[in-house]
Amino acid sequence: MKFERCFQYSSLSLILSGFLSILLAGSVSLPGTVIFLSLLLLGWFKKPREIKKIYQWLVTGIILLVFLLDLLLFSRLMLAVIRLMLALILLKVFTRENQRDYSTLYLLSFSLLLIASTSTISALFVISAAAVLLTFVLSLNLFEMREAYQADPRQDFSFRKSVQASLVMAMLIILLAVPIFLVIPRTALGMFGQTSMSAIGFSPNVDLGDMGNMLESGEVVMRVEVKEGRDSVSPDMKWRGVAMDSFNGRTWSNTVGGARQVLPDPQGRYLIQTGRYQNEQLIEQSVYMEPFSSIVFTTHNPIQLSGFNRSQQILQSGNETLYLQPKPNKAVQYTLFSDTQSRTRKLKAFDENAPTAQLSRRYLQLPELDPRIQSLAETVVRDATSKLAEVLLLENFLRVQFEYSLNHNSGSSDDPVGNFLFSTRRGHCEYFATAHVIMLRTLGIPARMINGFRFGEYNEWGDYFIVRQSDAHSWVEAYLPGSGWVEFDPTPARPGDGSFSLARTISKILDNLDILWTEIVTFDRYKQFGFFRVLISRAVTEWQDLSLSARKFAHADFRPLLESLISPFHMGRVGLLFALVLLAGVLLRIRRFAILAFLRKYVLRLDPNEMIRRYYRDMLKILKIKGYPKKPAETPGEFLSRISGAFPSEFPELITDIYVRTRFGGRLAGSFETEEVASALRKISRTGKPGRNKGPGRAETLS
Repeated sequence: MKFERCFQYSSLSLILSGFLSILLAGSVSLPGTVIFLSLLLLGWFKKPREIKKIYQWLVTGIILLVFLLDLLLFSRLMLAVIRLMLALILLKVFTRENQRDYSTLYLLSFSLLLIASTSTISALFVISAAAVLLTFVLSLNLFEMREAYQADPRQDFSFRKSVQASLVMAMLIILLAVPIFLVIPRTALGMFGQTSMSAIGFSPNVDLGDMGNMLESGEVVMRVEVKEGRDSVSPDMKWRGVAMDSFNGRTWSNTVGGARQVLPDPQGRYLIQTGRYQNEQLIEQSVYMEPFSSIVFTTHNPIQLSGFNRSQQILQSGNETLYLQPKPNKAVQYTLFSDTQSRTRKLKAFDENAPTAQLSRRYLQLPELDPRIQSLAETVVRDATSKLAEVLLLENFLRVQFEYSLNHNSGSSDDPVGNFLFSTRRGHCEYFATAHVIMLRTLGIPARMINGFRFGEYNEWGDYFIVRQSDAHSWVEAYLPGSGWVEFDPTPARPGDGSFSLARTISKILDNLDILWTEIVTFDRYKQFGFFRVLISRAVTEWQDLSLSARKFAHADFRPLLESLISPFHMGRVGLLFALVLLAGVLLRIRRFAILAFLRKYVLRLDPNEMIRRYYRDMLKILKIKGYPKKPAETPGEFLSRISGAFPSEFPELITDIYVRTRFGGRLAGSFETEEVASALRKISRTGKPGRNKGPGRAETLS
């Protein structure tokens, strides 16, 4: 491939790699992508037209004016800057004339990668970053070589060697960057900050039906790794978020006050439950939560939390909701211990005659209701013999007699709960949980609404659970004598597809890569401190072990070992091994050209013309060692003429003649010519160096 074509393709690849980085960051729309790529390819493969500088400056001014209007009226800073840079790239593509234009294109393309790095931590970004780095190094190498090849287009050029050199340079850059990355401290936010995702189901006031918007989103909110493994948790385990006690007929809110701060111990651990049991079954979970809420999500009966930043406080509301203050603006990672036996133990502790704790009347609060609701509740529980039986009967009634659906009309009616119970009889979890709480309260049983998440989807590629917004869920906590607050879930199972899906598998693999890449990106000063502390501790341990081994070595008695080694039997084996190695070296030296020819022909499968070129380069190396180097500017004929009177062999002339005929004459070498060149090369290697068999005047000829 000709040099100029390689240079053009490499430069275009750099621009496409930079654009790919912002495309993967989600900063360009589909129409914008189509428009940019169409104009880019049109301008690149069409011969650039000469445009007067005044017109170029005029177009640049218009682009800057549009950028200011876009920034002030339509877009955020980052999007406006990206559009500005894409417009400048297209302008340079259509008007590129000299080296300076290409250097400007390289700078703009690399800047796209830097902007994309501030707005994404996706693992796919690594692909675009690697592509930009490789094409950037390759383009710069070709950029530096371009003037020389424009001056002399006849020079040999190997695109493969250029790519190989660029790969080596890119790897060296990465190797140099890793120690710097580990040492230099960095802040938590990028240039443009991080935006928090929206989760309306966890705001202070939630309208009935609002959670349906979350259920239609597949955005990831949490990832959870369970140390004890997948089988240690039940399929119905949930992530408790916010508890709400007051309902006005359409909106849920939290009116119970009394929030208290949970203080950590000296090791940074937060003890949540003080009433403990001897037969607890604790599981350890590592939670990575996206910055969508200030709520600290926990499984049943949380015992202990750890891993939070000391600059944040953990508060516990009167409804036992845990939340962070201030609200995090980046992802939060923490460790949770919880007791999986809590619900079973609480149900066993139920006692109808047990004294009831003093609870707020808010847990029995009712709005103006359809009178049929209380009548329905009393009808369902007419055969119950206890409050626990009443709760279970109502739970089962809603699960069996009603249908789960995201498509319903209850939210638009004047009485959403009445419409759900007596008209549509279908809805999502919010309607089931609300109906259950309302009917329990009509029977005098304290109850509250809980918003959180189901446990999510298991990712076998990374051995953790993925919790998405579509896993958002509402359920009920009822207060029972002797048991306290117990969880109940009246929502029937959601319809789902458990079959294998290639798209789902690929999504899990990419999500696992996201986790690994996030660990790299979020390697902040706290993780740096822990990393170097472990590194230093391990280095000290290794040094102590090495010192102990050295002391043992210094005091060891090696006399029996030496006596056994210098025995005739061992000395004979050593001598035989040395002789075999020496023989193998001699054979390789003698038959090196035959071995080289075999590898090129049968392993690399080179064609005869390429083998002739390789032999010619081998000849130049041999002649250089013997004191006859070829000058860079010399043609093969000029080099042969210069050494013909000095080198005591006619074989360089034979090899050069066949090389020129096959290299520049356009003919294919035969097997006879290949063998002839190989034989001539062996004879050249056996010819003496300068000073051996040198006739009069040969040294003067070389000078």
